Amino acid sequence: MKIKNLNKIFNNILNNNLIKLGLFNSVSITIKILASIISSKALAFFLGPSGLAIVGIYKEFFNMTTNMSSLGLQRGIIRYAAELKSKPNELKTFISTANLIGIFASILMAFFLFLFSSFININLFPNDDFNLVIKILAFLMPISVFSVFFLSFLNGLGYANHIVKINISLYILNMIILVILTYFYNTKGALIGISLVYVLQLISILMFKPNAFSYATVNLNIFSNNYFRKLVGYTIMTIFSLMLFPFISILIRSEIIDLLGEDAAGFWEAMKRISENYLLFASSLVILSVLPKLSEKDSDFKSIVWRFYKSILPLFVIGLFIIFILKDFIIQLFYSKEFLPTTVLFKWYTIGDLFRISGIVLAANFYANRDIKGYIFTDMFLASVMYVSTILLLRSYGLVGGAFAYFISYFLYFILLIIVFRKKLFLEKAQS
Repeated sequence: MKIKNLNKIFNNILNNNLIKLGLFNSVSITIKILASIISSKALAFFLGPSGLAIVGIYKEFFNMTTNMSSLGLQRGIIRYAAELKSKPNELKTFISTANLIGIFASILMAFFLFLFSSFININLFPNDDFNLVIKILAFLMPISVFSVFFLSFLNGLGYANHIVKINISLYILNMIILVILTYFYNTKGALIGISLVYVLQLISILMFKPNAFSYATVNLNIFSNNYFRKLVGYTIMTIFSLMLFPFISILIRSEIIDLLGEDAAGFWEAMKRISENYLLFASSLVILSVLPKLSEKDSDFKSIVWRFYKSILPLFVIGLFIIFILKDFIIQLFYSKEFLPTTVLFKWYTIGDLFRISGIVLAANFYANRDIKGYIFTDMFLASVMYVSTILLLRSYGLVGGAFAYFISYFLYFILLIIVFRKKLFLEKAQS
């Protein structure tokens, strides 16, 4: 009987599409983490601490300009592509509209970067000349937005397995190009390598895209004001988050430096980066599977969320437990023995991340239903609680207090989302 029960459990796992996608996606995330370790070690070896600091500044600038050029439309594209995939004519109109928006916005950003490259360089890198790098970024900006939109359309249309293959290819290509350019051209090469990431993504897309999908729909006569207005809502949501949370993060980091010193801020940053790496496993599944499903016309919020909680969350908990047990090894793998004081942050940070991913699944419904007010309200709540609790607990309990505040913030955020979606989660009957 026990063997039969085990076989039944095993067969259920194999037949669960979300778990199968999760296992396949975990291969992609593992490759990303390995590539990240190799790249980090190479950058540290070739550039040293000062060069690494420049790379960090440029990476933030690169992410900001790319997000602004794409107007934060990625989740909006996923939402409407999923909704319109059974209506080819409407889908064609939507794709053309989104592409025209992307072309216009990216060309504007490209002109801005090119014309003000010297001004940007002086403000970002007062002691170095990376003017050429910024001009290269300007030239690549339309390609970057095209690549971002292409991947978002594939995501919305349900090509999750293709996206995982694309990501695996990207991680490997990006690591190779970044290391080679850094070896030959030092810091300038590293910055150019970062700028090329979406070009490499586009190459990967063209290698692994489904044959049935044609993306190149750009027609000046096919533009929908209706879809334009709908997509603007996603721009508001994304730009709001892009401004709010980096600002809160800067304030918290400054407080840590003032209270506890730069080393403590380094330990905090190390924990944050490790957290971002292991969160990829679950958060990428939300983008790949949960958001497209919630965006479909007759989606069942309750069953989609509970399916994720029952199938993926237990695996995530096991993963968090393993990470906690191996925390000393993980810190030395990513960094060095100098960062071992970071271990004191793992307990509350990992528990906080459990509630964080639980909340992300629920918050995906804001994007699926274009609920701008709900999204901004809950994000403001999270940011306010995070800032106030972190400042208070840092002053009372040191760096561990900051980690405890991280847990409190995401626990209360999760509770708030439960309250917001209580009717959909507990009162509505799931569709069979």
